[in-house]
Amino acid sequence: MNLEDVPPRLVAGLGLLALVPVLLYALGRPSTAGFVAAINVVLIVAALSVAMRPTGDPDHDGDSGVQENDDHDEREENGTST
Repeated sequence: MNLEDVPPRLVAGLGLLALVPVLLYALGRPSTAGFVAAINVVLIVAALSVAMRPTGDPDHDGDSGVQENDDHDEREENGTST
């Protein structure tokens, strides 16, 4: 299995493995620093998952949905504006 074949969201999900040492640290300390670190790990993994999700249809035709204004283009050519 080639690393290029692994989906990016799966790799981001593997970041949850970082919870193991963080939770071990949290359980061994009386302070709340370990639990805050665990929350930070979860937030980072969630952000990476959102950032690496697909961004639309693969058969998207490139149309942004914005209609061009021909009058605006014509005014620019004539050097006039409103």
